[in-house]
Amino acid sequence: MIISKKIIKYIKPKKFQDLSKDILPELLKKRLKIYAYNTREYVKDVGTPKRIKLVKNQIKTKKFINANISKKLPAIFLDRDGVINKEYTNKHYQNPMEINKRAVSAVKKINKNGYLSVIVTNQSAVAKGFITIDKLENDHKRLEYYFGERGAYFDRIYYCPYHPDKGFKGENKKFKKKSTWRKPDNGMFLQAIKDLNIDIKKSYMIGDRSADYYAAKKTGIKCLIVGKKFKIKGSKNYKNLFDAIRAIIKY
Repeated sequence: MIISKKIIKYIKPKKFQDLSKDILPELLKKRLKIYAYNTREYVKDVGTPKRIKLVKNQIKTKKFINANISKKLPAIFLDRDGVINKEYTNKHYQNPMEINKRAVSAVKKINKNGYLSVIVTNQSAVAKGFITIDKLENDHKRLEYYFGERGAYFDRIYYCPYHPDKGFKGENKKFKKKSTWRKPDNGMFLQAIKDLNIDIKKSYMIGDRSADYYAAKKTGIKCLIVGKKFKIKGSKNYKNLFDAIRAIIKY
């Protein structure tokens, strides 16, 4: 972290304070500007001898070398509803915290085998007025926390809150429009490729609908389908996310 000298006056003398838990909340209350750099690069806090030793070993590994943003990495793009969490046809918005069986193990497998894990999800419930954008973003924070506590993580979550059709009671006009981010278009994929320097030739999409397949096809990446909602001619449908990941990562 880099701090301005102006911040020093907010640090109390002769008292232990944690920068994240104590100092930053105080700065936010004072409406001071705080900036963050969101990256897939290798970043490690080395404030203890044990961590220094760990980093000295890791900087020699492929994991560290490939983490540089100049290095292209393959990604496994993941649909959310029906793939990561359960999906119910009678609900306007799906609860992402109803995690599908072995989804955490599947994401962990992605993380450990050199792939980026990227969620790309249509969430038109925002445009239709069923949920707010704040609700959606808070749900994604909860989802990330849940997976993080269990040793798995998503490198990025992209969502499309837009929907072109009007006529829904309580709809949010701000989000009632066509968007290239909405699958089967591939705007979310293109943004992820740009942000994360993704190697599309070695990447995959795992979804459960035709929109996932056509978005992947437009991007030039392979697509695996979970469940029975859609069938790619000549391709196998997988029971769940873990089975699909096992087809990509053989060991």
